[in-house]
Amino acid sequence: MKTVSLEHFPTKWMPVGRKKVLKANNRERRSDLIRSSSALVIATLLLVTPVAAEEASPSARYSMTPIEGGALRLDTLTGAVDRCVAEAGVWSCRALPDEGRALQDEIDRLAAENAELRGKLPAGGDTTTSGAADHSRPTMSFHLPSEAEVDKAMDFMERILKRFKSMAKDLDEEDGKGTAL
Repeated sequence: MKTVSLEHFPTKWMPVGRKKVLKANNRERRSDLIRSSSALVIATLLLVTPVAAEEASPSARYSMTPIEGGALRLDTLTGAVDRCVAEAGVWSCRALPDEGRALQDEIDRLAAENAELRGKLPAGGDTTTSGAADHSRPTMSFHLPSEAEVDKAMDFMERILKRFKSMAKDLDEEDGKGTAL
């Protein structure tokens, strides 16, 4: 018997087990490539579709609503509302007053004024002004009454109580049935 060495077999011949492993690896590489390219295509479509939709339909920016004597045009991007009327066969649109914009402008103006006034306050949160006379806020102070003022108030109360007592006594005497106080 003749022994055959492996050197005589061409390199294209491979053991069957190794062929199966290589085929499986190639399939995995292809499926990974397909998955990643599919994800890339989907992401591109998702990003491009809204841009293309906006470019394709510029008329979708405005929404028209019929009203008596014309139409209202709403700009869906900015929120501005215009009143459109046909005058001598020509349509023209004029902006309606934006109350929300006017309110926002007033809020912004007041916020700026508030910031300016806070900037004028002295550091440390002290609200009293020193130096310049500020008559916008009255100063409040508390002091105890003097002895003479207390005596005057007590005398006044004593006179009221005596007068009340004498009135009650007079009413009892008129009835004649009352008890003495």
